[in-house]
Amino acid sequence: MPPSINRRSTKVDAKPMPSPPPARIARRDGLVAIFLLCVFTLLTYSPLWSCDFVNFDDEQYILDNDHVQSGLTAASFRWAWTTTVAANWHPLTWLSLMLDVQLYGVSARGFHFTNLGFHLANTLLLFASLRWLTGAAWRSFFVAALFAVHPLHVESVAWISERKDVLSTFFGLLALGAYVGYARSPSRLRYVLVALAMALSLLAKPMLVTLPFLLLLLDYWPLERWCPEEKRLGTFLPFWRLLMEKLPLLAMSAASCIVTVWAQQRGEAVASLGGLPLSIRLSNALISYAQYLRQTISPLALSVLYPYPRTSPAVGEVMAAIATLAGLTMLAWWGRRRFAYLPVGWLWYVGTLVPVIGLVQVGSQSRADRYTYIPLIGVFVLAVWALADLGRRWGHPRLLAWLGGFVLSYFMLLSWTQVHYWHDSVILWAHTLELDSDNYFAYCNLGQAMYIKGDLDTAGQLFQEAVRRRPDKPLGHNNLARVLFARSEWAAAAHQFRETLRILPESPELYRYLGFTLMMQGKWSEAADSCRRAIALEPEKPAYHHSLAYVLHHLGQTVAARAEYAESLRLDPGWPEQYLQTAWRQATDPDPQQRRGDLAVINAEKAQQAIGEKDAHVFDVLAAAYAEAGRFPEAVDAAEKTLARARGDGQGPLSDAITNRLHLYQQGRTFRADNPFSQLK
Repeated sequence: MPPSINRRSTKVDAKPMPSPPPARIARRDGLVAIFLLCVFTLLTYSPLWSCDFVNFDDEQYILDNDHVQSGLTAASFRWAWTTTVAANWHPLTWLSLMLDVQLYGVSARGFHFTNLGFHLANTLLLFASLRWLTGAAWRSFFVAALFAVHPLHVESVAWISERKDVLSTFFGLLALGAYVGYARSPSRLRYVLVALAMALSLLAKPMLVTLPFLLLLLDYWPLERWCPEEKRLGTFLPFWRLLMEKLPLLAMSAASCIVTVWAQQRGEAVASLGGLPLSIRLSNALISYAQYLRQTISPLALSVLYPYPRTSPAVGEVMAAIATLAGLTMLAWWGRRRFAYLPVGWLWYVGTLVPVIGLVQVGSQSRADRYTYIPLIGVFVLAVWALADLGRRWGHPRLLAWLGGFVLSYFMLLSWTQVHYWHDSVILWAHTLELDSDNYFAYCNLGQAMYIKGDLDTAGQLFQEAVRRRPDKPLGHNNLARVLFARSEWAAAAHQFRETLRILPESPELYRYLGFTLMMQGKWSEAADSCRRAIALEPEKPAYHHSLAYVLHHLGQTVAARAEYAESLRLDPGWPEQYLQTAWRQATDPDPQQRRGDLAVINAEKAQQAIGEKDAHVFDVLAAAYAEAGRFPEAVDAAEKTLARARGDGQGPLSDAITNRLHLYQQGRTFRADNPFSQLK
């Protein structure tokens, strides 16, 4: 029919536009939320692309790990499932790192890309799961946004070695989503999917051993599978039946706990009750619960390492933590009927922190930002739902939305700043010392970073400060000894190695280094004793045998020296060639920081004594080493022996090269190789 006409106004009466269907609105809102979550996450972590590896487990996990650096091979695959390196059994994490090497090589940017990819995936999975669970799109969005940009989560994402955190959470959230599908339409296949995702999560990191507990919480709210009130819309099931339903998952959790404790004890990472009494652990756990909440609200002065306090916590601090936790627990209990999300969010936080709260103390930290990656989801759910309900009751939901936007922007800025501190080891540990000038580990790690940069003076000062603050810790003494070692200050280095051995008397490598410093001082008998101690602790290490052989040779005990050389060659027939290559680089490298004539002589002499005097190659290296050490008459003598053997063997190119080097030694000059990593034979 034609539109009606108002004869007075002669205007056409327009029909109101039809509202879009709810499904279309929901789809549009979902797409907008996903877009915003991606933008927020990528902007917050944009500084990550320029970040490097750091000297905080990255060596153990990647840089010094030959298995990881070999990529995905049959041998590395087997190793991933059998190793307890880093005092953990997490084969899926190892395989993930190997795959990164396969894809990107040993590139920090590649590892960061994967970490950030998992964090973004976790954010989107959390949003999708909460939306599916509750039907509340924008509340779910704010929870996921807080998870994405909160500063306490930077450590889990920006630290390459913490791949296990983002990877474990990825599969944990997949398990949570699969459980929602199972709870709404139970079937064996859906249950198997839940169990499979949980198993993969535990194979990456055993953090989610509490997942069966979380699923029971979801049964209460929002799934409402065991809420006895008649007003609930879900299907009521007895609690015992829901608990029985979780028994296979609980068995997986128990098995994971057993394997984890075994791996950590094997790696000597678990503190004993004698060293750290249970009363102190309980006090620290209570304080940590409260501190994490404080940092959630005010995430300032975040550190990569919070050392365990040297003294027992103050009674007032413990009582304040107890009062805070008790008050929040009572509030959650009081609101359990009208606001079921209160006990669920609170128990999510309390329960998922149990594995890392320090009752079984692993490592030297009192708490860690990374431990909040999963637990804070409960706090975010509780806070967002409570504030949304308050806004609706007070009639100012738009004001709360603006407030939420301000909070997200503030957290994004703090996290963006926090990511910058992970740029490299020097920046990371310098920032840590700015926050805590008494942080012993920060002095050690910053000193190691400066040592690698070649700044031995600064490194030595930092290690001395570490020793001054904690003379009972071995790391500072050992690091200081290595700086003195690099400076050829043999007596001072020996003193620090002895101090380290006083604390770690069962370290064969320390005895070997002590023996070396004693050799350099001409204290051959004491050096022999140190080498014998190393062999007694680890008799299958060839380096200890050929070090002892070298000392015995200088003591004139030729027969005993030959026996030790023979044993070292039995254990590793290829070590003399490796020592010759090392000696050649130490003697001929164009970079003065890489040259060490004294060490080159020892390495070359060890190889020569093991191989004998038939190989011209050995004397060529020995001559270059003597020249770098300023021992030119011996360099000339060794070069002449090299030349005679080369000519006798008909090695023309080598003869010409040796003749040129011999002229240099005769003039009191050293030889520099264009490529010290490729020696002529």
